[in-house]
Amino acid sequence: MSAKATSKPTKSWFSRVADFKVESLFSQKRRNAPKRTIYVNENVPENYFDRKRKPIPQYTYTSNQVITSKYTIITFLPRNLLEQFRRIANLFFLVISVIQFSPKFSTISPGVVILPLIIIFGITAIKDGYEDIKRHESDKRINHSTVKVLTGGEWKNTNIMQGKSKTFVRGLSRPLRRKSSEKPPSSRSDDDYDSDEEGPSDDLEKQNGVRPHWQRVLWEDLKVGDFVKIMDNEPIPAEIMLCATSEDDDVAFVETKNLDGETNLKSRHGVAQLAHLRDAVSCASSDNSFQINCDRPDVDMYRVQANIAANGVTSPVDLSVTLLRGTVLRNTRWAIGVVMFTGLDTKIVLNSGGTPSKRSKVERQMNPQVIANLLILAAMATACAIADSLQEVKYFPLGAPWLYGANLNDDNPRINGIITWVFSLLTFQTIVPISLYVSIEFVRTCQAAFIYFDGDIYYEKTGQATTCRSWNLSDDLGQIEYIFSDKTGTLTQNLMVFRQCSIGGQIYRGDPDMEDEEALAELPPPKPTSISSVVDIAPVEVSVDLWAAQQSSGSNLAHGQPQHSPQDQPKASEKKKAQETRIRFRDVSLTQDIEESVSADPDSENATHSRLLNGFFTVLALCHTVVTSVDPVTGEIQYKSQSPDEAALVQAAADVGFVFCGRDKETLSIRTPSSAPDVEKYELLNILEFTSERKRMSVVLRKLGGDDGRLFLLTKGADNIIFQRLKDSEEELMATTEVHLNEFANHGLRTLTLAYKVISEADYFDWNKRYHQASLELNDREAKVEAVCSDLEQDLRLLGATAIEDRLQDGVPETIADLKRAGIRIWVATGDKLETAIAIGRSTNLISVDSNIIIIRGCVEGRTVHQQMVYAIDKFFSDTSGDLPRPSTSSRDPNIPLQRIQTNASIVGAGNGERPGGFVLVVDGSALVDVRGL
Repeated sequence: MSAKATSKPTKSWFSRVADFKVESLFSQKRRNAPKRTIYVNENVPENYFDRKRKPIPQYTYTSNQVITSKYTIITFLPRNLLEQFRRIANLFFLVISVIQFSPKFSTISPGVVILPLIIIFGITAIKDGYEDIKRHESDKRINHSTVKVLTGGEWKNTNIMQGKSKTFVRGLSRPLRRKSSEKPPSSRSDDDYDSDEEGPSDDLEKQNGVRPHWQRVLWEDLKVGDFVKIMDNEPIPAEIMLCATSEDDDVAFVETKNLDGETNLKSRHGVAQLAHLRDAVSCASSDNSFQINCDRPDVDMYRVQANIAANGVTSPVDLSVTLLRGTVLRNTRWAIGVVMFTGLDTKIVLNSGGTPSKRSKVERQMNPQVIANLLILAAMATACAIADSLQEVKYFPLGAPWLYGANLNDDNPRINGIITWVFSLLTFQTIVPISLYVSIEFVRTCQAAFIYFDGDIYYEKTGQATTCRSWNLSDDLGQIEYIFSDKTGTLTQNLMVFRQCSIGGQIYRGDPDMEDEEALAELPPPKPTSISSVVDIAPVEVSVDLWAAQQSSGSNLAHGQPQHSPQDQPKASEKKKAQETRIRFRDVSLTQDIEESVSADPDSENATHSRLLNGFFTVLALCHTVVTSVDPVTGEIQYKSQSPDEAALVQAAADVGFVFCGRDKETLSIRTPSSAPDVEKYELLNILEFTSERKRMSVVLRKLGGDDGRLFLLTKGADNIIFQRLKDSEEELMATTEVHLNEFANHGLRTLTLAYKVISEADYFDWNKRYHQASLELNDREAKVEAVCSDLEQDLRLLGATAIEDRLQDGVPETIADLKRAGIRIWVATGDKLETAIAIGRSTNLISVDSNIIIIRGCVEGRTVHQQMVYAIDKFFSDTSGDLPRPSTSSRDPNIPLQRIQTNASIVGAGNGERPGGFVLVVDGSALVDVRGL
């Protein structure tokens, strides 16, 4: 028992030493923020204050000031010295220098002795200081950015905020900032009075500042509960609940590149209860009071759990109505919202953490080696000291002349042993060369300069050179062993092209691409068809605006630096050229089948396939979150989507005559070959959004204008998810579609499966009640909503499948080949199914012709993931005496077939395990959880 009692504190002591971080001495540990209730246009409760009317910390929210810099004038010297003394050698050099300040041990001038150490400390301090100055400049740009905030009238934000951080630097700069920020009383050019609400009699109110209006304030002065008005192309300063926007249906589009690296736009919509808050006067009115109940801040970028209580009605607040800090408002003139989380409570700051004191791998490895050298040095000095002491003890009684007078308190054989030990340290100190550290700092500085001036990695499109932000890590570039990457948008262009589809068991492969004008001119003019007439009826041409998804904000900070560069906006000629080169989906046989379906007899043998054709493209045209707008210059309909996949699918439906005309509040309109020139209208009742866990999206619609007013559930998603939810009668069609999916996978195409079902009014009423209740939950909302959605998405009828191509970026196969030749192992994460992932791996050179493939699936035929891994080791690596052959970088082998069956041999091809090109490991999603736990 005593042994256990003593071992636990010892282990804890060692763990504390190992986990010690210098930055922990200079930063306060943040408490976990509790749940919060935000009061808008009403006072906070009295229990938010103590008896002395001081705010209770639990109800005090952090400011919107974000500081990523490490040092201030006060903390720079002690913190930087502590970071440098993490090098054991620096401590040793300091001890040696201090010893030589003693006249007894001084060999040369003490100033000369300590000069190399001062040079090392000085170079490192200057380098660290320069890097931190850049952080200070970045923080200042962020915190001093401005945003329009509601002010004036009777508006008052009663939510309680913490004060901003005060440092010696801020104290010095505050008077200067006040002086520079003062404006003449008559200058109010930045104020916004919602000109559409103004009248001639408002001039006096505006001058006195009485009327509610929007005034620009610094980001760091933003408070929880403030109304803000974000303008187009402005970054989002905090986490904001969206109320209203300038667009139809209160939709806003945001670019989330700073959060997830995705360049395509995401759509957000306002809270329906607050859609009337469209100007400053409405927002400031005490009649528009409400409360926002929020869960505690967390790091999950895809989850927001809150609800709003207004006029006795409670509505859910989730990610679809939230603008996150770090995103940028795009293609939306303005958006009005309420601040929910600020500063350190925002998701992007919670994920970024504090600014670490980074150390390279070489530097971390040097400490143990220096300690070993110091032990050798100590042993040598100790041996010299013992030998000298023994010699003096032996020869002093014999009257040795070199020991004359060695009988004083500070000069005798025993004391001289210690003095000899110190002199030995000084003599043998070169075993830890101080010049090594001078050389390392010099080399790192040169490496940073070489990286900056390297023309091969200069980005010509933006005129930007590669910048080394942490010089301490420059020597780690040559020691990279693994690269982890996603596929979409990194290896691929994230520009989707609709290639093929399978409808009702019949495959449509599309006509060959005709991208140049010569090939297009050689074709005979198309004959008039009912489909072309449908498209001609539309007053504008249908096109998808993908340029908005490719625009770059120029932001280079993790928390949304508001920088905008002229190079970020594509030229008009480039945009026009891109629109002209977009590939339309055309298939002659599909065109003929759709023509026949328009006039098909309901009792004919083609009636079933006609219904499947109509249902298939109706799902493509309606099951999405795409919003339409008309380009004022070209007059084209532009599809604004948060996913390139959705844009490609809606575009493909329009190409064959099923044109999505737009959304008016909750009414969707499409023009089909059978309805032309009229449009079909559907009432949008629910959207069951796509998530990485669900792997599917559904919409619940009511058809308008008909006698029956039937309710439909339209669904699209991954084939393995949809197939599990089909009716038993769909087995034959499912088997045929499975064969077609196999063919799509062989070509590396992304696939989706489409299905639908008809819902009765009674079933929908009962389900919608449970769905609304689950969406209001604050605890475990996602799981409860998913359970309710899963209940509805059962007994589906299969329509078919789509195949979309995501083209590779230029130079991807060559780059991966070079990385493999350098001995770097590459891991790529993709949401595609296994066969598609392998096909893409071959096209990108991740899997070469002579590579052997090891596949680990989820539990297959009763074999667990662990059993599959053990089997693979026994089969392929039973004899590990020889070195495995290095991977080949040749192109993919088109002769290796891939099939969508559970036997891995058919997927990897013949001769797997005997090829000379090394091994490639492929792990599917269901097995990753088990692999991580091994």
